[in-house]
Amino acid sequence: MSYTGTLKGNIIVLDHELSLPDGTRVSLTISSKDKLLKHAGMLTQDEGAELESIINEGKSQK
Repeated sequence: MSYTGTLKGNIIVLDHELSLPDGTRVSLTISSKDKLLKHAGMLTQDEGAELESIINEGKSQK
């Protein structure tokens, strides 16, 4: 399963409701894509698409 959300203080607010019971242990992976997007204006559209493809490929191999 993969979910996205936003950190607010020490709370992660998910974009969509999660149907797991309270107390369920979960694992969290931090994505640094936001930091990368800050520099996106420096790339051509093709370079940006290629970089995003490489990132997504790396995620699918985990």
